[in-house]
Amino acid sequence: MISCPTCNSQLDKLSTGCHICGQVFCQACHEPAADDTAFCSFCDEQLLMRCSGCKREISRSAAFCPECGLALHKEAPIKVPEYTRIRRNTADSQEEAYSGACPRCTADLYIEDGYCGQCGQSLCTSCGQSVDENDDICSACGIRLFFSCPLCDFELTAGTEMCPNCDALFPTVCSRCGGGVQATDTRCQACRRPVAIQHRHSARTIHSFLVGQQLIRMIACPGCGRHLNPATGPCTSCGENVCAECQLILMDDERICPRCGYAVIVGSL
Repeated sequence: MISCPTCNSQLDKLSTGCHICGQVFCQACHEPAADDTAFCSFCDEQLLMRCSGCKREISRSAAFCPECGLALHKEAPIKVPEYTRIRRNTADSQEEAYSGACPRCTADLYIEDGYCGQCGQSLCTSCGQSVDENDDICSACGIRLFFSCPLCDFELTAGTEMCPNCDALFPTVCSRCGGGVQATDTRCQACRRPVAIQHRHSARTIHSFLVGQQLIRMIACPGCGRHLNPATGPCTSCGENVCAECQLILMDDERICPRCGYAVIVGSL
């Protein structure tokens, strides 16, 4: 339980405001906040609220819930485009992505790219809404469009999984329970496992080929250099484990890939 900073009423620890006096407060430092601001004036954390439809935590500046599409204000100015989550192949791995039509020219695109390859329209990499190149915050979902890597200070776009400058991984999945992880989480909300941003590396792909509809990638084991198929489990020579989906080199205690959510095959020497 936590106490309201204004009336001292006892509230659930997940509360984003007081239901007794109506005070909005920061979930990080519990200082009072104004109704019309999206960031705490004391610690600069993003202020959250819960969608009345799906109960997801979202920014107070969001016009629509990015999860269920519910309008959060009486006069929401923008409708969030609809996108379909699919899997796509990249040069080195296979990853999940959101596919849909550009809100400007209707060309097919992936919102993770951050722009339309046909007309050049900039997009929010979180919800797919059109944004201006000079915007710092998406007007639809409230996410900050740019942020600095906490390990090397390199400027990145929202939704970046790994820093291209220092290989810092921003986990999106808990490696113990598979629950979703937000960029600001220090612990998994489901199992309380610590979440840390660390320098991580991927294994080198030697070659790939199709078996039926399945793409098989042979990699060089990062531990001993032996060629192996990570989909069959850890290296039988040294025990090194690599994610079969995105080729992230996994730690000994990781049972789910923190980058793509792939369930790891556990083996023994």
